[in-house]
Amino acid sequence: MSVGTMSDAVHWYMQELTSRVVAQSGVPTDRYHLGKIILQSLKDAPDFVLQIDGVTGQSETCGSVLERSVRCAQSLRNLGLKHGDVIMILAPNCLDVAIPLYAGLYLGIIVTAFTLNATIRDLEEIFAITKPKIIFCQSDATSRAQRTLGNLNMSAHIITFDKTNDFCNFSDFIEHHGNDTPTKDFKCSDFDPEESIAYMTPTSGTTGSPKFVTHTHMYFTTVMPYCWRRYKKFPTPTRLVLISGPFQWSTTMASFIRSPILRYTQLQTSAKMTRDHACYLVNTYKPTFSLLLPNVMAQLLMPAEDSYDNFDWTCFELQCDSVRLHSKLRI
Repeated sequence: MSVGTMSDAVHWYMQELTSRVVAQSGVPTDRYHLGKIILQSLKDAPDFVLQIDGVTGQSETCGSVLERSVRCAQSLRNLGLKHGDVIMILAPNCLDVAIPLYAGLYLGIIVTAFTLNATIRDLEEIFAITKPKIIFCQSDATSRAQRTLGNLNMSAHIITFDKTNDFCNFSDFIEHHGNDTPTKDFKCSDFDPEESIAYMTPTSGTTGSPKFVTHTHMYFTTVMPYCWRRYKKFPTPTRLVLISGPFQWSTTMASFIRSPILRYTQLQTSAKMTRDHACYLVNTYKPTFSLLLPNVMAQLLMPAEDSYDNFDWTCFELQCDSVRLHSKLRI
């Protein structure tokens, strides 16, 4: 795709979508309520494939994500979580991580995440700042999370995405802690999107203790359309978006939020993103857009092994000059 001129198509699309949200609720500021926007977007296209785990080949539709995220939100409500509380996610980009993210946005609960390799000392600093009420993680992180909570004299529910004998797993959590209210009757919580934090991303620069950057609902909905002004067709401005960053990265979590709203399929992976794995994902699924980790991009652009000759950049619709040049020269 040529860079071309900018288009207002994304703004027209967002105005149409959010005006329907406001028409249903009667609350003008709901045009900035990410939870209500995502809920409406999932309802609009139940059969659309929203996410794919590239390492397992498993996929999930908007309808399935809608059902699971609503059940998760009901479960969070039944546990007493409310607007302004925090949930923490410590997991790779499996198909489950989007579910508590969307559930949190429905209820005005703040979502945050942290690196899978965090030490107990790291987690102590993070938990002391965020004070999570629930920690969603893989079973290999439960002992560190539990020990950290004990060291800080804090309490929080620990829910695992995979099966474990010692903690409630995610499937059981949304099945047993929810209620029988039909998904179509579920209502998001009402709150002020300008003041309500949607998610927090950790940042520490090169030195010092971890810190967090906060993004409000209104901030995100305001800035989100601008990076899509090169596209002229909405919804589904592009077919398949490859995500390589960890969930705690702002760009990664932002893509999880954008995907149901703009209605593009997201290709993620629950495996570690290496050069070989990135090559496999690109060659197998042919993504049309990508947000690659800088180190992965650097590896892909380096003089290569034999497998590089089979790496095809041409599936991407927009390419930076360095990618186009390197792909042409094959150096």
